[in-house]
Amino acid sequence: MKIIKQFFETLVMIAIALVIVFTFVEDLAAYLIWDWNLRKILLYVGFGFDLFFTIEFLIRYTASIVRGDTGHYILHKRGWIDFIASVPLLLFNSGPSVYFLLSGAAFAGGVGVLNILKVIKAVRVARILRMLRVLKIFRNIKSIDSIMTQRHLTRIISTVVVTIIAIMFVGSIVFSGTFIPSPSMVLNEETPLKTAVFINDKIERNQSQDLDLTKIRQDILLIKNENRTVYSRYTDDQYNSSFGPGDFQYIRYNHTEVFFDLRFRNSEAALPGMLLLLIIVFVVISLMLFYSPHFAMTISDPVFVMLKGMRDRDYNLEVDIPMRYRNDDIFRLSHVYNNNYLTLKARENDENKEGESVLKIEDLGDLFSE
Repeated sequence: MKIIKQFFETLVMIAIALVIVFTFVEDLAAYLIWDWNLRKILLYVGFGFDLFFTIEFLIRYTASIVRGDTGHYILHKRGWIDFIASVPLLLFNSGPSVYFLLSGAAFAGGVGVLNILKVIKAVRVARILRMLRVLKIFRNIKSIDSIMTQRHLTRIISTVVVTIIAIMFVGSIVFSGTFIPSPSMVLNEETPLKTAVFINDKIERNQSQDLDLTKIRQDILLIKNENRTVYSRYTDDQYNSSFGPGDFQYIRYNHTEVFFDLRFRNSEAALPGMLLLLIIVFVVISLMLFYSPHFAMTISDPVFVMLKGMRDRDYNLEVDIPMRYRNDDIFRLSHVYNNNYLTLKARENDENKEGESVLKIEDLGDLFSE
C-alpha cells in the first residue's frame, strides 16, 4: 500500500511539472498561430491533464470522507487548490471543447461564447497553484522540511498567486465587453455587428457586387446569405486545417452571416498570458529558494534549537544570532535562552549528574520574567 501511495504521489509531481510547461505551450501556440491540427493535439492533452487532476481530487476527497477529515483536507491540506485547478477546467474548458470536436458540432464563436472563453482562459492559470504540492522537492534546502516553514511558505505563495488569478478573473469579466466595452469597440465605428448590418443592407439591395471588403474590415473570413456563400477568403480545406474553436467570431443579422478572423487578436492576447505565467512561476520559485531559507534561519531554526534544548538534557547547542537580526523578538528570546537558560541548565546538570534534571519547560515562565 505504501509503495502504491509513493508511486501515486510521484506521478502527481511529474504531472504537475508537465502541466505547468503545457500551459505555457498552449499560449505559445496561440501566439505563434500554430496550425489547428497541432493545437487540436494540445486541446486533447489539456483535457487529459484536467481529467487526471479531477480524478486525483476525487480520490483525495473520497479518502478524506473515509477518514472523517474532509474539512481539514479542503481548508488545511490544500484541497481547495486540488479542486479549482481541476474540476472547473474540465467542466467549462477542455471538456466542452473536446465534446464539440468529437461530436463534429460546429463551434460558432459568438460574442457571449468568446467572453466565456476569455474568462476560462484566465482561470487556467490556476494550474500554477499546483506548484504548492511540489514543496517536498525543495527539502534539500535548509529546514524547508519544517512543517511550520512549509505552512507559512504555502500561505504566502497561495496568497500571492490567488490574488493575481483573482485580478485576472475579475478583469476578464469586467473588460470582456459585457460590462465595459473595449476601447476598440468604442472608438472603431465598424464593429462586427455594424459591419454585418452594413453587409446585409448591401445584399438586400442587390449591391453585393459593390462591396469592397478591404475598405470595410481586414478580418472578414466568410459571408453567407440564406446559406449561399457570398464571399470566402479561404477554401474549405484551409478552414479545416487552420481554424479551430475560438479562432473566429460569428455574427448573424437577418439572413446574413458574417465570420471574422480572431487568430491575430488571440495572438496578441496570448503574449500577456505567457508573461504572466512566467512571472508567477518566477515568484513561486523565488519564494521557495530564497524566502524559505530566510524564514528557516530567522524563525523555525531558532525555535527548533530552543525546543530541543528544553526537551533534551544533553542538548546544549546555542542559537546562532545574526547581528543584523539581533533586535528581532525571536532573537531577543534566543539571547535569553543562550545566556540564561543554557547557563542554568549546565549548572543543574552539574549538580544532578547522577539524577534527572529538575529543569522543565514549565519553569520558563519564572526564568523569562526576571
